[in-house]
Amino acid sequence: MRRSRRAALAACLILAIAATPGAVLAQTVDELYASAVKARQARHFDEAVDLLRRALALKPDNADALVQLGFAELGRNDLAAARDAFSKALSLAPTYQDASFGLAEIEFRSGNLDAALPLAESVARAQPGNTDAAALVENIRKAMQAAG
Repeated sequence: MRRSRRAALAACLILAIAATPGAVLAQTVDELYASAVKARQARHFDEAVDLLRRALALKPDNADALVQLGFAELGRNDLAAARDAFSKALSLAPTYQDASFGLAEIEFRSGNLDAALPLAESVARAQPGNTDAAALVENIRKAMQAAG
């Protein structure tokens, strides 16, 4: 009888600790970031945004998290929020090519082809093997010719 009470008490204690909100929030910036990247790659953009915002609350000057937030916001088609995230990342790391690529994508989606092209070309020059940047440059040029 005594043994079963102890076991029940231990089980209750474990459940109480696991249910504590602080246990969920005790994730590190790196853990939140890694989970967010996985969520974004799985196209779970709302979850990714939530995780990245939590990571940024712990470390606001994390340029990597800001870039990932920008891409997650692009996935949600929130161009204003994506622009804000990429701009903040570039203010912290002015040569961050992924942030520049994100801004080029925003300008392209917004129809600002004259602003999109130099951004995309800059990334393509800096990263010659970046097929996404090369494809974006090509798509912008095609759109400019069609509009021309």
